[in-house]
Amino acid sequence: LRNVHVHDNVITMWYGTTGVVQDVGDPSVFTDRNITFANNTYVAAGHEDAFAWDDAFISWEQWQQTGQGAGSTRTDG
Repeated sequence: LRNVHVHDNVITMWYGTTGVVQDVGDPSVFTDRNITFANNTYVAAGHEDAFAWDDAFISWEQWQQTGQGAGSTRTDG
């Protein structure tokens, strides 16, 4: 993945996660590939670790700490 900008969507997650993981031993996908999520509305259906980044399932607060989710909101739906 490179130069991916996910923006201005309503993302409903009844199951699963939103974000990026990798399984090829190349962590540059999290730092050097220009992948961003911004200005989205996330409906996370009550599950806590609804996001994935840097090979971990993380909470909304942790998602925002990664720099992802700028201008986004989250509801439990």
